[in-house]
Amino acid sequence: MNKHVSILLLLTTVSLFGVAAEPPAKPTSAKIVDIPAKFADSGIKAGNVKVLFSDGHSETWTHPGNCEKPHVAKEGAVGWVNFSALDGRGAELNDIVQLRFPDGTRKEFKPNSEAPFILDWGFADNESSVVIQSMQHHRPPYFIKYDIKTGRTTGTVDGYQPLRQTAEMGPAILGRKALALTTDTFKAYCAVLGHKA
Repeated sequence: MNKHVSILLLLTTVSLFGVAAEPPAKPTSAKIVDIPAKFADSGIKAGNVKVLFSDGHSETWTHPGNCEKPHVAKEGAVGWVNFSALDGRGAELNDIVQLRFPDGTRKEFKPNSEAPFILDWGFADNESSVVIQSMQHHRPPYFIKYDIKTGRTTGTVDGYQPLRQTAEMGPAILGRKALALTTDTFKAYCAVLGHKA
């Protein structure tokens, strides 16, 4: 076969079937940008969520300026805490964890209604779950864990139950008070969020 005919056949095949497509860019990190002055003046690190992708480009995914605590899962899901307003003490109201997946779908996860102020959150169980740590003013923390796929609650630690201090417990520091919970679940949830138990 003629060399020119071989090259022509190769080019025709490539143009018909295309070249192997690059995998889509995945989120690799996220940060808060565009912090409004009303939050910055109060020391609140809330703004919009800017996501950096594996191919180097970035996108700002939110615009109201009321988001904080972004996290990125290895598989590309991005989550953050969203709130609607501040109360008289400057605490965020109507906190909710929002997740956005690589296909564009979203899910929301709420803290316990008795402990509506989200302190922290994170992915757990190989990123199949979300753990939320929340509290009420001057009360112990409350942890709740959700299965991401089903949205069902799969675990809780209620800081409002009577507390006992023993040598084997891990303290949860809230302000100047050291409160302790007696469960292994508490320690596991603290580990997910990077806190010492």
